[in-house]
Amino acid sequence: MLPKSRFAFNRVCHKSSIFSGFQQKSSTLSQFCARFKHSYMYDTCIIGCGPAGYAAAIKSGVDFQKKTCIIEKSEHIGGAGIWNGALSSKTMWEVSSEWLKIMDPAPRGYSIKDATCYLRDVQRRVQNAVHAKEAQMRQQLEYFDIPLERGSATFKDRHTVVVRDNEGNEKEITAEYFVIATGSRPREHPKYKTDGKYIINSDHVQNMNDFPKSMVIIGAGVVGCEYATIFANFGQTRVNLVSKYKNILPFEDDDVSHTVSKIFEMKRINIHQGDVVDMKTITSMADPNGKRVEYTIKKPSGELESVVTDVAFFSIGRVPNLDGMGLEEIGVKFDKYGKLISRKGQTTVKNVYAVGDVTADIALVNMAELEGRQAIRNIYGNESHDINTDNLPYIFFVDPLVAAVGMNETECIKKRVSYKAAYYDYGLVSRAIAKKRSTGMIKLIVTNEEDPKKMKILGVRAMGPAASCVIEVIATTIGAGQSLHSLIVNTKTAYPAITEGLQECQRLLTGTSIYKPEVFPQYCRLKSVRFDDDDEDSSAED
Repeated sequence: MLPKSRFAFNRVCHKSSIFSGFQQKSSTLSQFCARFKHSYMYDTCIIGCGPAGYAAAIKSGVDFQKKTCIIEKSEHIGGAGIWNGALSSKTMWEVSSEWLKIMDPAPRGYSIKDATCYLRDVQRRVQNAVHAKEAQMRQQLEYFDIPLERGSATFKDRHTVVVRDNEGNEKEITAEYFVIATGSRPREHPKYKTDGKYIINSDHVQNMNDFPKSMVIIGAGVVGCEYATIFANFGQTRVNLVSKYKNILPFEDDDVSHTVSKIFEMKRINIHQGDVVDMKTITSMADPNGKRVEYTIKKPSGELESVVTDVAFFSIGRVPNLDGMGLEEIGVKFDKYGKLISRKGQTTVKNVYAVGDVTADIALVNMAELEGRQAIRNIYGNESHDINTDNLPYIFFVDPLVAAVGMNETECIKKRVSYKAAYYDYGLVSRAIAKKRSTGMIKLIVTNEEDPKKMKILGVRAMGPAASCVIEVIATTIGAGQSLHSLIVNTKTAYPAITEGLQECQRLLTGTSIYKPEVFPQYCRLKSVRFDDDDEDSSAED
């Protein structure tokens, strides 16, 4: 019969391993003593209980049966993966998308009258989602008896941290290994500080009770574009979006960026290119007790434009939560961006690991979870390997939905990788036609070879309803290093399904598509780009 307590089970296993060690001829007295050279409270101490920390804690405490604890300074667990971040914003996006469908004036075979939407009700649904997920996480920690210490952690030495709670009480925790998973927070503008009401960032959205009549979002990356989509979908906020780059979503291909921009314009999102050079709160003309925000943009031409809005939303990146941890004092090194230098999770101090947003790796929830698990495997499983990010899928919750995996054309050109690309518009996809949501496309990128058996899958970009379904297939294919030929042989789609578009992209690359570019040039086409040895590139488009 197993002991009721997980820690009791750990102790039984530990003693059993010691006695079995004596029975082995290779065991020596010095090896036995080495087990007891240091006596720590825990095998693993995880600092931070966001996606990376939680994944690491379960991997250590359950899968490897190590004595594990978590230190978390927030009143909640889940970090930005749940609170003021991924789950909360995506829940808002889902509600806004549902509302958009309800209010769509296009003929759909039914009509809805007198529908109303209040931000308070939206926030209630968001709160239900995040609390439900946090409850699941808590339930598992309690079941496996993984203690959760409340407070901020500061290193005293390489094996000791001092935990200080909100009341100022201190407690020392010792561990053989530490995993830093403290996550990140929105970057503050150096000149224009947030006040949580008129000048805000993503941490403040869940505190809003009413839709503002107007809002400017500074920063047109993923987070900025997602919140622009959300507030525009509800139809009660006039949204301005400021981008210092030529395109919104500047790291993506022009066709993706331009399509999203066109949809934004249809939503009456006003996109400004330029830099914010001045911002201040002013007294509201309509409400003497209230305030508004006046900001000035400097356009690429040098022209200045001033605009008054109800709320200014800064979305200019994130910074790691590493302040006051005493990491430099124990020898942990940082890069020039203030993130921890690590290799395969291990920092410059051999028993201290770093995972998630505190590292220089990709700041995504799925990546954070992978890193948390990898760190524990490297500590206890003798698996020292890098995470392959070539097939890491991700989604932009804009309109239309954008899903991506692998390289895009911009990356191929930058790295001078010769490629072929097949484009297939949602206008030919039966499921999209049935949904009356045919704005979108699928783009499949492969190496520039003549033989499909030699063509390697480089990446996919999909835009439109159910776009995320498309990239899951390709993520597995890229990870396995399969060829286009193998993908064609093994791909079979249901009907009607959005993945038909991916199947037709495959066939386009071999000239065997059901719908031909000659007949539907606006819906399907091919592109070939080759970089020659003389550094000249040639491209052709059918």
